[in-house]
Amino acid sequence: MESIQAPIGVIPAAGKGLRMSNYSVQGCKELITIAGRSMLLRTIDELRLAGITEIVVVTSPTKPAINSHLEEFGELERGDIRIVTQSEAMGLVDAVRIALESDSTEKNHNVLVAFPDVLFHSHPNPTAALIESTEKNKHVEPSISASVITLRPDGEWGALLSDSGRVLGLVDSPDLKAGQLISGIAAKNKGDSFPLDGPLRIAGRGLWSPDFWRAVDLVREAGDWDEGEMSDAAVLRRLAAENRLVGIQIKAAYIDIGMPEGLAYARRILNDTTPLTSEGEGD
Repeated sequence: MESIQAPIGVIPAAGKGLRMSNYSVQGCKELITIAGRSMLLRTIDELRLAGITEIVVVTSPTKPAINSHLEEFGELERGDIRIVTQSEAMGLVDAVRIALESDSTEKNHNVLVAFPDVLFHSHPNPTAALIESTEKNKHVEPSISASVITLRPDGEWGALLSDSGRVLGLVDSPDLKAGQLISGIAAKNKGDSFPLDGPLRIAGRGLWSPDFWRAVDLVREAGDWDEGEMSDAAVLRRLAAENRLVGIQIKAAYIDIGMPEGLAYARRILNDTTPLTSEGEGD
């Protein structure tokens, strides 16, 4: 059997990031710099090193600094990055839909979704791990609709995470060559801390097959969106119920840069002592 087609990388960067307003760069938390590299550029680096040759950055009309940042650092000269605009904040699923519809030839591609406001410390490349595992599971029938990175929060970095993306159960499948089936995902409790007593957490990277959009249609018809947004969580729960969602567990410190405490922790472990201005950049 031939190898799967390389996924298109989608980086959602249209969010308001209100929690980081005191540290964002021209209104963009994705441009916060840690140890000399912005979070957006770190994410692009990861995708490129994993072999992704098409990257779509989804931004908003209120964040022109994203485009300026990519131009300033020469990232657009390589020709592998496209910037599209999500005019209205309607959730992650809508952002990815816009990214794919920006080129009609890409609607049937696998999609690698990478959040640019999270940092994986002490792991070489979560995106590469996800792509490699998907390649190993390409023979499974019925096909896997989505695979996601999971990890087990612990220690200081784990205590900073909110209770979101908590895996309720795992199932070993003899058909899988990598990972485990996720049997359920807990409802989001963002006001609570993630429990550090053993559960896995879905973490910032996901690979969606074209079948993901079938589940999107089912969620839309049922009106099951979380908090009125087209979030991926509602779709992933449906896929878990169908035994078509796989978790790929890695070992890493998973740091949420979308909150001040996470930024402070990341700067400390990466030995970044550069003073932060109110715009999130060093002096």
